Amino acid sequence: MKNVIETLITKVSKCHTCEDAFGKLEGGTPALQQAELRRLFIEMAEMLHPDRSKLSGAADALAALTAFRARAVAKLKAGTYGKPDVAPVTIKSSRLYSNVQPYAKGDLCDVFTATTSDEFGKPHGAAIKILRDPRDSDLLDTEAKVLKLLWDPTRVDSDHFTKYLPKLLEATTLDIGGGKKRRANVLSLHSQRMSLATLKEKIPEGIDPRDMAWMFRRVLEMLTWVHRQGFIHGAVTPDHVLVSAHHHGAKLIDWSYACNVEKKERIKAVSTKWEKWYPPEVFDKKQPITAATDVYMAARIADRLVTPALMPPAMRRLFDICQQAKPAARYANTWQVYEEFDLILKKLYGKPTFREFKLPV
Repeated sequence: MKNVIETLITKVSKCHTCEDAFGKLEGGTPALQQAELRRLFIEMAEMLHPDRSKLSGAADALAALTAFRARAVAKLKAGTYGKPDVAPVTIKSSRLYSNVQPYAKGDLCDVFTATTSDEFGKPHGAAIKILRDPRDSDLLDTEAKVLKLLWDPTRVDSDHFTKYLPKLLEATTLDIGGGKKRRANVLSLHSQRMSLATLKEKIPEGIDPRDMAWMFRRVLEMLTWVHRQGFIHGAVTPDHVLVSAHHHGAKLIDWSYACNVEKKERIKAVSTKWEKWYPPEVFDKKQPITAATDVYMAARIADRLVTPALMPPAMRRLFDICQQAKPAARYANTWQVYEEFDLILKKLYGKPTFREFKLPV
C-alpha cells in the first residue's frame, strides 16, 4: 500500500489540469461522468487522507487533488471537460494565485477556483470572489469584516464552530484589465460539499425527514453560536448552506448580508433569486432584525427538503411556528428550535443513530 500511495503522490504532483488527475471519465451522460469523478476522487482521497497515510507529501497531494476536483466539477457542468482550459491566469496580491479558472456565478460576484500556498508553503485550493459591480463593495467588505471577527481565536468555542464557516484568506483589490479594479474576497475552498439548492434540484420530490434532520441540526448549531457573537447571517438560503454526507458536516457561506444586531444594523440587501424566502421584517423597516429572522429562513429550507407525505405532524407544527409572519410568534432563538427539534426526533425515532446519506451525483 505504501508504494501505491507514493505513486499516487508523485502522479498528483505532476498534474497540471483536472484531466491529468482524473483522466477520461467513463459514461455518456454528465450524470454518469459526475458519478465516475466522485468515485475516483473518493478512492484517491482516502489513500491520501492524513488518517490513512503519514507519508511526506500526502497532505499536499490531497489539497491539490481537491482543487482539481472542484475544477472538474465546474467543467462537467459547463460541458467542457476534456477540452483545454481557458488560459490559466496568475493573480498576485499579498499571495500568489495560479491556475485561476471560472467556477460559478454568485449573487454579487464571479467565483473562480485557484491554487495558492499557506504560510508554510503548502499548496491548497482557494475560491476567489470577484465583485461584478463596484457599487456593491460595502457588501463584500461586510463579509470580510464579519468573518475576521468570527474567526477571532479569543472567542469562546471558536475553535469548534469556525469549522462551519469559510475562512477568509484575504480581502484585496484586483486589477481585472483595462484599468479596472474590483474588490475580491479569497476564501477557503469547499469542493467536497453540495449546496442544499443543488440537492433539492437533484431530488425534487424531497428527502426522508431523518436525512433532513442532521442537516437542519447543523444549521441550527452554527446559527446559535453566530447569534451569541451578536451577528445575524441574514441570507440563510439553500445555495448558502453546503453539506457533506461523509461526516454529516455543513458550511454556511456568503456572509455579505450579515449584520450586527447588537448595533441594531439591518440587512443591506437581499438575494434577488431567493427574495420570496425572506421573512416580512426584512422588507418592513419598522421591525428589527433578530435571531428570529434566521430562524424563519433556516426552517423554510428544512421544510422544503422533505417529501411532504413523509413529514411528521410534530415537525410540521415546528416549521409552521418558525415561519410565522410576525417575529414575536416564532421561536425567539435557534437554540430553542434546536432543543424542541431534538425532543421531536427522540419521540419519533428514539436514540440518535448515524444514518448514512449519499449525496446525488
